[in-house]
Amino acid sequence: MSPGRVTSALRDDIRELCLQQQGLYRKKLQYVKKFLVSESDKIVFMKSGKTENCIALLAEDQETISEIDALETDDELARKLGIRPGDINEYLYKRKEEPIREIYALKTEIENHVKELVVKRKEIIKLMEKSADEVKKYILELESLDRIKKSGLLNSGS
Repeated sequence: MSPGRVTSALRDDIRELCLQQQGLYRKKLQYVKKFLVSESDKIVFMKSGKTENCIALLAEDQETISEIDALETDDELARKLGIRPGDINEYLYKRKEEPIREIYALKTEIENHVKELVVKRKEIIKLMEKSADEVKKYILELESLDRIKKSGLLNSGS
């Protein structure tokens, strides 16, 4: 080691936990990517008028969301490090050890995908609202036809 150079080493238990956390973050990243594909599929379905396919995917997504939520990662690491869970990103950013850098990179990738998910979800909502407006318009047209029929205007000259 060169003079003046300081290296920090992780305790073995922290290193082991970091390696476990990497696996959890990789799994979380897979689920988030799966969710992104599903959101893209929903947009295609909505644009092609296949609302029922979109709704079916929304139901399927609940399982993916549950899987993502079940992969809680920061609390245990923060507890072992003696920091608040809300401070974990700052801690990870400042560290140079490989297992910690890898966790930070995975978290950053997940966060970027989540931002993309938010954009896609907003687009899906807009498309669904447009579809709902069109359905409401057809309902009103059907109701007006029903009113005309009840008024007797459609009866033949009896």
